[in-house]
Amino acid sequence: AWEIALRTWGIAPVINEDGTPYGLITGASLFTLISKKIGPRPRQQELPIVEILDTPCRESCKTNIPRFQANNRIRDSLNRILREEGDDFWVVDENGLYLGVCRQRDLLNPPRLKVILVDHNEPRQALGAIEETELLEILDHHRLGNSSTHIPIRFTVDIVGSTSTLVSEQIEEAGLSAPPALAGLMLAGLLSDTLILTSPTTTERDHKAAERLGRWAFIRGAPLAGETVQSYGEQVLRASSGIDSRTPDEVVNTDLKIYEAGGHHFAIAQAEVTDLMQLAEHLSKLKEALTTL
Repeated sequence: AWEIALRTWGIAPVINEDGTPYGLITGASLFTLISKKIGPRPRQQELPIVEILDTPCRESCKTNIPRFQANNRIRDSLNRILREEGDDFWVVDENGLYLGVCRQRDLLNPPRLKVILVDHNEPRQALGAIEETELLEILDHHRLGNSSTHIPIRFTVDIVGSTSTLVSEQIEEAGLSAPPALAGLMLAGLLSDTLILTSPTTTERDHKAAERLGRWAFIRGAPLAGETVQSYGEQVLRASSGIDSRTPDEVVNTDLKIYEAGGHHFAIAQAEVTDLMQLAEHLSKLKEALTTL
């Protein structure tokens, strides 16, 4: 325990045989142990250091340590953390088994989640609490929003039909290849964005990216083996088109992006249909969904 405490800035966890936490050896708990052993008259009592080190851990630890579930969010536990007198806390799993020890100063200044924004660059379109993360990079092919950062980051916004093109280019530049499943996913995004390379936004780089991703995704033994860019693209569009199989709320929230321009806040969503008659049949319900959005 002494050796562990030297490596962990003065604390050593004591764990039960069943994996649950028992107590924590700290400087204060060791002082309490020594005080008990030497009694009220320390000058009349000699206590060899070897005897102290031979003391069982259970006799020298503090046991009233607050516990927190590992999946608890810090923000939800912050008030309780601030009310506790101690500076050290147990971290346990859903079964109460020991996972680690966390200190108050670490909880009050936790490491930020590292984030790369892909296929968007505006904070309103990002995940919640994006301001609490560490933004590392932006990779996009849309218009510029109003993102701001505390430090310089790598910022790539290019004129291509799909962000999948930019990602695949970076993979190739690094001398790597994507696993077949990931390559198939990126190819699906590219073919959906460019309507199988036929939309006006399609560039020569998108064509090269489709060939590259197909080469990675359609290899022998892969789930998409035997497919072509055209056949796979047709399947992707069939799966993503139509509104009959989705609720109006799902349709109006498909690929929803929020913008701010000219003093106005507005959102744009899109849904593909293969027949305009589908739209006519669902128009009234779609309008209701837009009203309640």
